[in-house]
Amino acid sequence: MEMGRIVELFEQRRAERERRIADFFRDTRPGFLIVQRPEFTVYSHCNTIADICTHNRQYLEQWVQVEHTDELPYLEPWMGTGVYANAYGCPYHWRENDSPHVLYRYHHIEEAAAAPYPDWRESEIMNRVLVCIDALKEMTGGRIPISMTDTQSPYDTATLILEATELFAACYEAPAAVAAFLDRLTDLIIEFSRVQAERIGSGLRACPGHIFHGSPTLSGLAVSDDNLAVGSPAINAQFALPADERISSAARRRSRRSLPPSRTTRQHRSA
Repeated sequence: MEMGRIVELFEQRRAERERRIADFFRDTRPGFLIVQRPEFTVYSHCNTIADICTHNRQYLEQWVQVEHTDELPYLEPWMGTGVYANAYGCPYHWRENDSPHVLYRYHHIEEAAAAPYPDWRESEIMNRVLVCIDALKEMTGGRIPISMTDTQSPYDTATLILEATELFAACYEAPAAVAAFLDRLTDLIIEFSRVQAERIGSGLRACPGHIFHGSPTLSGLAVSDDNLAVGSPAINAQFALPADERISSAARRRSRRSLPPSRTTRQHRSA
């Protein structure tokens, strides 16, 4: 299918669904939304920008043809889960026809807590995310909304930078060091999220995006916090949730500047 026809179908779906989605998230429309997506996803091998654009195009083409859903398609510059870990010098391991993984760099909490705050401009993967956003916009003529890349929470990202059992033990044995480490990670996520938002543009940014609904009429940021499932309620409340809330607050402030006053902003978290 030609890209022009794909864009036409997207505009048709948007005319049919956008108001319904906005009303639902403003709590003015009781009931529920039906979400059905194609079996194909973009969460696969992403070794090159061309790979990511090809997968997004295939996904978009299938998604706009799904009739019995209340959701709108969007694009995503997906590059695995280690985007923020890479800023800390953790190398990516690329695999053929599969998603990449990242190799942790530190073995002791003291090393991780003392690591300098990274400059995202020096991260290969973060720069590739921005180049990919540009490529997705060019591919579609800037007509299809784009989500931010997969945002792992500070608590998740910490176990991609530091050996996981060391982090979990340090939550009990060295809480001040863990808090300092997570604070820096939270700052980095907020900073690079702003960079992505500016690169995408407020009228094109799919919020909250990633595995959730994504539309410029919505707000928020999708944050994956899988480690909540293995942390105790007390540890989660002490370390994970405050970091997520700080990201959420920053996303709300950013959304208020780009959305009409009537829009409702929510915190989105996956576990």
